[in-house]
Amino acid sequence: MIGKKNFISLQALFILAAIDKCGGKRKVSDILGISIDTINKYISILESEVGYELLVNNGRGSQLTMRCKELVEHAHIMEDIFNNIYSNETTNKELKGDVLVSMPLSVSTNLFLENIGEFFEQYPEINIVNRTFIDNSDFAKMDSDIGLTFLPPNNNDVVVLHTKKVECGYFASPEYLARKGYPVSFEDMLENHWIITRVQLQDFLQEWKNIVKKAKHTRYITNSTYGATEMVRWGGGIAIMPIRYRKAEGFVCLDNFKCEEEPTIYLVAKKKSKDIPRVRAVIDCYKKWIDDM
Repeated sequence: MIGKKNFISLQALFILAAIDKCGGKRKVSDILGISIDTINKYISILESEVGYELLVNNGRGSQLTMRCKELVEHAHIMEDIFNNIYSNETTNKELKGDVLVSMPLSVSTNLFLENIGEFFEQYPEINIVNRTFIDNSDFAKMDSDIGLTFLPPNNNDVVVLHTKKVECGYFASPEYLARKGYPVSFEDMLENHWIITRVQLQDFLQEWKNIVKKAKHTRYITNSTYGATEMVRWGGGIAIMPIRYRKAEGFVCLDNFKCEEEPTIYLVAKKKSKDIPRVRAVIDCYKKWIDDM
């Protein structure tokens, strides 16, 4: 760990690097806004640390010793590092570059990115890099700018930017209902109908977990949200899905008994990146897409 003594040595080293570039203490004093006495003090402290002379004065002003020049080479490398940091910060202020977004598959499959083309027209130099995961992974441990999750973050480096309760319903296909009939009650669904489920749903949908446990005919279990949706579409049984599928062709919502599940989706971001303009632009779009779920 860097201590106070190290900070003083770093300052002295940068002062020496400035003297190397400017050719004398007076110019460095004017540029940095510090007195000659202060410069001498920092150099004297560093000389006592390294055990040899760093600067000599002659008729041409202050000159770095050969051993000091070797040290100053390291200071110039550190200056380049700082310049790169500042350069990256400047780039971050522009509406360009990649924005990394992570989410579980159960969100990704049901998130309809309407008007995404308009976003790309408006921001021609912003690229969205979407990463999906089977489970509801810990966003704080991911190398992502934005995340969608079913669980609120428990990390101080992550902030919740938006939430949405997603109303759900029980869905089947017209083909399935023509073959098996419309469930007349919740109990009838559990007793006599085919159930389709995704394994990860039981992590955050308590009612559905109980249904799967009680149902006598759980016919299809998958870790694929797309696979479960398609199984419903092609007549494989009944599954829980966002209520917006009422508008989708090939799905019928079972309206005669209410689904109580309303999972909350959290739009989260890293505190250090949430206000970067390109990230903020993508955040604003995801807010709209989540609200339409």
